[in-house]
Amino acid sequence: MYMIKVKYRIFLIILVLILLLLLVISCNSSDSSGHDGTYSTSGGVGGSNAENINAKLNKLLNAFGLLSYEQEAIGKLQKIVTNPDIGNTEGYKTYGSLEFYDLLKTLGALRVKGIIKNYLEFAKFQNNVERTINTVSDTDLKDRLQSKLKVCNSSYGFALKELFNDVVSAKLSYDDYVVQTTVKTNDQIAKLEPEIEGVVGDQDIFLHLDGAEGCAIAQIGEILVDSEIDHGRIYTYDEFYDLLNRLGFFRVIKIVDIYQKYEALQEADYNEIITMIKEEVKDETFKAALEDMAVMTYSSYRNNIRDIFTKYDDGKALSVIPEPEYVYEKMTHAVYRSLFTDIKEYTESIVRYKNIEGSLLREERQVLSYIQGKGGKSDFDFVVLLGKLDAAQVKAIVQFHAKILKAKSAAQEARMNVTDDREKEPLMEAFRDTVEEYHKHLVACFKHKDSQTFYNAIVTGTYANDFNRITEKASGLSPKTESGTTNPDINSDVKPGSTT
Repeated sequence: MYMIKVKYRIFLIILVLILLLLLVISCNSSDSSGHDGTYSTSGGVGGSNAENINAKLNKLLNAFGLLSYEQEAIGKLQKIVTNPDIGNTEGYKTYGSLEFYDLLKTLGALRVKGIIKNYLEFAKFQNNVERTINTVSDTDLKDRLQSKLKVCNSSYGFALKELFNDVVSAKLSYDDYVVQTTVKTNDQIAKLEPEIEGVVGDQDIFLHLDGAEGCAIAQIGEILVDSEIDHGRIYTYDEFYDLLNRLGFFRVIKIVDIYQKYEALQEADYNEIITMIKEEVKDETFKAALEDMAVMTYSSYRNNIRDIFTKYDDGKALSVIPEPEYVYEKMTHAVYRSLFTDIKEYTESIVRYKNIEGSLLREERQVLSYIQGKGGKSDFDFVVLLGKLDAAQVKAIVQFHAKILKAKSAAQEARMNVTDDREKEPLMEAFRDTVEEYHKHLVACFKHKDSQTFYNAIVTGTYANDFNRITEKASGLSPKTESGTTNPDINSDVKPGSTT
């Protein structure tokens, strides 16, 4: 009996220890909530409910396709709207975690990404201001700037809390809410940016640049000192570094940011056009020509950078180094325009024409070859121009000029049948004049850069009738013979745009 009681007590002790262990594990799990990719909760929700909401929130953010840095931004926004001290006096609503989750779910992925984009823009601005302040050794100036940044940060948090309050109280629609976050972000930046822009620290700017920023500055410097670029003002490195120091850290990293975005867009456009050329253009000669154009165009972007750092007078580059404000103004107002737009259009035109050409008969390609040769158009330009037309228009051009060439061939044969030299000479002169006028007309047509203007001109003219009149007159002066041919008198059998 005694042994049974001992065993029973030991069993109770073990059971209590197990329960205590489970309690400790539970507490540790609760304390670690919000770390390692989860978000801490507030608003009176605790225990397993808090863990459940965190899991739901993470699942929702993953479903929205948010990257880790975007999810971190959501975590920081959550801290603002769940902080009871922000907007407390104004009576702004403080969210609980479940309410925050419900709001994000209602906003949807697209709106949430718009909110994140604005927040990250402000966060980047805030970071750049802090880095600029760190370049200043003057204690009083540094303290003033830090105080202004603190006020700006508080105002931004207050503005976001106000917007969250308005969207819940239906003062704002969900779409308007996203728009207003943009407005508030820009407002806060606009208040502080003018004050920080002109700050020129007394420390070496390069000490405060990260690796990517330093690389971008080096690239800009290489462009400005390269004497082989025959465009704009050529700098020395000393002149360039002196200009950077006069710009100040904040404006330098703003210039770097714009340059990096420009580079990324340029690189993406270049890769896109090269891929398009390789995949869609089958003619090797045209493919090589387009690729060469793309490479040259890619290099020409350096001229745009030179322009920003150069002052001009009536189109002539001046030797004077521009003021920092001038460079900063030009850089921040520069608008990116793809330099590959024309090459893309050329590629599309070549592909389109080659598809049309495949449906043409041999005799029809001969007609096009004739008007190309007499019009003085290169293979490349000819194919690009006709590729801007549709198949029906190309066919119409072929038919129109096939009639002219048939009439020309008939007139030539008819005048040769005239035996009287006195009667033949006027006919030969009329024939030569008509041919000359026809060829001049072709040259004039191919000078039009607009495809529709070209088309309207190339299918206009009375040359077929002019040749027919010569034929009729010659036929009345010569013996009746069967003359004329169904094929135009063409010296070349080369296809338009062919290199053979």
